[in-house]
Amino acid sequence: MPKVAGFAGIGSIIGHEIGHGFDRGGARHNSDGNIQNWWHPKDRKEFSRREKCVIDQYENYDDPSFGKNLNGTTTAAENVADLLGTTAIWNAYNDLNAEEKEIYIVGLEDYSSDKLFFHIRAAVITCIF
Repeated sequence: MPKVAGFAGIGSIIGHEIGHGFDRGGARHNSDGNIQNWWHPKDRKEFSRREKCVIDQYENYDDPSFGKNLNGTTTAAENVADLLGTTAIWNAYNDLNAEEKEIYIVGLEDYSSDKLFFHIRAAVITCIF
C-alpha cells in the first residue's frame, strides 16, 4: 500500500481518536483517565478561544444544497478532533521524503501526492462514518 494511503486512511482515523483526548471532554481527564482540571488557566482560555473559532466557522458555513445551517456547538468535539487529527497526520506525512510520498494511480496521474492525501482521507472518512 502506498504510504500516502496509510497516512490518509488509518492515520487520519487514529489521529482523530487521539484528538478526542484534547477536545472539550477529553481535556478534562488526566493521563489515568480520571477527571482532573490539569490544564493551566492560560491554556484553557486559549483552547476556548480556538474552539469558539471552530464553532463559529461551522455555524457560519452555508451550503444551500444542504438546506440548513450546521450547529457548531453540537459538532464541536468531532470538528476539533478532526482538525487536530488531520493536522498531526499531515505533519507526519510531510516528514516523509519526496520518494516515499510518490504515488501513481491510473486515471489520477495529474494529482499530486499531497492532493491525493486529502482525497483518500475524505474517501476513508466517508466510507467509515
